[in-house]
Amino acid sequence: MAAVAVIGYDLNKKENCTIHHTDDYDIQKNIVLRRGCDFTIGLQLSREFNFQSDFLEVSLARGSKAQLNDGSKFLVSFNTGGTVGDYSWKGGMKHTGECKVDVVLSIPNDCPIGFYRMYITTSAGTITTQESVVILFNPWSKDDDVYMESEAEREEYVLNNNGMIFRGNIKRPSPMHWNYAQFEESCLDAALLMLDGKFLDSDARRNPIKVSRTLAEMININDRDNGVLSGKWLSQGDDPAVEYGDGVPPTLWTGTEAILSQYMWSKFQPVKYAQCWVFAGALTTVLRTLGIPSRPVTNYDSAHDTEANRTIDFYYDMNGEKLYDQSADSIWNFHVWVDAWMSRPDLRGNFGGWQALDATPQEISKHSNTMVAGPAPVRAVKDGQEVSYDAKFIIAEVNADIIYHVQQEDMSFAVAGSDTTQVGSLIATKAVGKFSMADITEEYKYPEGSLQERITAQTGPVGKPRTVRFSINPTEDLEHGKDVEITVTCKPNTFDNYTVGLLATFQPVTYIGGVGKTIKKLKEIREIEKKEEVKVIFSLSPEEYEPYLSDENKLQCTLFATVKETKQLWMGKVTQEFVDPKIQCELPPGFESAKIGSPFTVKLSFTNPLPVPLTGLKWVVEGSGLMKPQVIKDPRTIKPGQEAEQEVELKATRYTRGHMLVARCYSKQLGEITGATLINTE
Repeated sequence: MAAVAVIGYDLNKKENCTIHHTDDYDIQKNIVLRRGCDFTIGLQLSREFNFQSDFLEVSLARGSKAQLNDGSKFLVSFNTGGTVGDYSWKGGMKHTGECKVDVVLSIPNDCPIGFYRMYITTSAGTITTQESVVILFNPWSKDDDVYMESEAEREEYVLNNNGMIFRGNIKRPSPMHWNYAQFEESCLDAALLMLDGKFLDSDARRNPIKVSRTLAEMININDRDNGVLSGKWLSQGDDPAVEYGDGVPPTLWTGTEAILSQYMWSKFQPVKYAQCWVFAGALTTVLRTLGIPSRPVTNYDSAHDTEANRTIDFYYDMNGEKLYDQSADSIWNFHVWVDAWMSRPDLRGNFGGWQALDATPQEISKHSNTMVAGPAPVRAVKDGQEVSYDAKFIIAEVNADIIYHVQQEDMSFAVAGSDTTQVGSLIATKAVGKFSMADITEEYKYPEGSLQERITAQTGPVGKPRTVRFSINPTEDLEHGKDVEITVTCKPNTFDNYTVGLLATFQPVTYIGGVGKTIKKLKEIREIEKKEEVKVIFSLSPEEYEPYLSDENKLQCTLFATVKETKQLWMGKVTQEFVDPKIQCELPPGFESAKIGSPFTVKLSFTNPLPVPLTGLKWVVEGSGLMKPQVIKDPRTIKPGQEAEQEVELKATRYTRGHMLVARCYSKQLGEITGATLINTE
């Protein structure tokens, strides 16, 4: 009898991918599967398979030098001795018709993730399937290290390719829509190549701790490892058109697909440019692509503690000028990193769940000498426990105290004030199942001022008792063309009379705390009698501030006060942001949902709020499954109060849970504005 041969096969892609929750992947040449699940292969044989005498073997191999003994190759054999599997691989076979069998393979829960070639061998020879097999983590499997119990959370943190990343400031969190595009072929290929670029072995590929940290390292280029994104933060006065001229301004990215596509076709050249939310958006994509639940997290008034002492120290002279040579500490209006979900068997204690992970290059990690932070258990951050990886730095980001120091006549420094509640006073992410903000501050820290929070911060009361209390009340919403006002309230703690000197310094500022030239300094001296409450208003006119604003549209006011009778010093600082218009997305009249393959047009528009014309407009539009990322240069001049319009043609190419059209528009005068709309398909 002739040896049995395989003359055809069927990977049952539709059925297998549905079971494995991978049917959203827009990939034709491969099949995407998750570990901890069975998958079925249909085989057409040259004759009936004899279970007593015939031999059949299915093997998967990762890399060109795959070996059974290092976990890069697996095989399951069906022969007269029964079924034999390597590394907990199991299999089964059954007849399904004339000369047809189904082979069922069970992927172990600890299978190394990656890209595998599949070989089917009988006594007649070996065939290689045209499709390769991609194996991912499985948050649906209880035995996987990334298992997540809630179906709603799996839908949000693994399967949702439309997201929101929050920027702005604590008084006005500003949502920015982001297309993760984790099911696009370029994103999956890039994520797997990042692991190859770091030469991750099989043991590391089994472990979401190692995989997630590796991806975070590869998202930035600071470790000279052919990373993805080049970061750039401008100083006040820099011209964005010049500084970002050889790349894309960070504010113009609308999603990850364009970033990773450019990275792939440029053969791993750095993609320019990124700031924290871009690093976080890209990292969220590759984590979700590989099956690790993840979410971008925004920490408002985020501390960058360069001295690792859980305090942010600012030094000033008696004129209110900051002394930069004394400390490199800073407070960012906001900072975005990523939470990744996984167990932590490497740590003693209950540290599984969300892990903070940061790809933005800030400080070198002592664990690896690379520019990365995490994964650090959020539970450990809340309790102030300095466990692996880099929890110490993240604890300070959310719970450091701010200390203001003023230089005296003898050149020594006195503490002029402190703020124990500003840092990390709001930590936010997208809500599960809806496009709104979820406040997750309590996951990261205890209530401000509580005993547990003070223990975590490891600091106590700072400075001497105050004879006069000061508070700042800024204008709620800054609007272009209107005055900016800062109100300082002074109230004595005793029935004595006091002479209070106040100095207000206005400066433009970036979101990471970089200040520009001083716009104006204002001084006031007030006599306060017997617990009288006095309000002092400092204001700037549009003619004074508009010439100084950068494309970030932020102003900072630093306030310095002295009490003549008691020598009390006080300092405070407030950062405000102008309210920008939103891009309106207008669908065709009567439009309800997009039909697959049928084009339609969307009109984008906004009104110029400035007293000056807008020039050099650049529109960036994308929608996963609707259109590839597109940049449109607009030569028109948009006068004050005039509407800017741009039409784009879209076409849904596949059905999904909802296509998010994301738009940005940039001009030198206004900076970046955003807009988005959700489009359903039928």
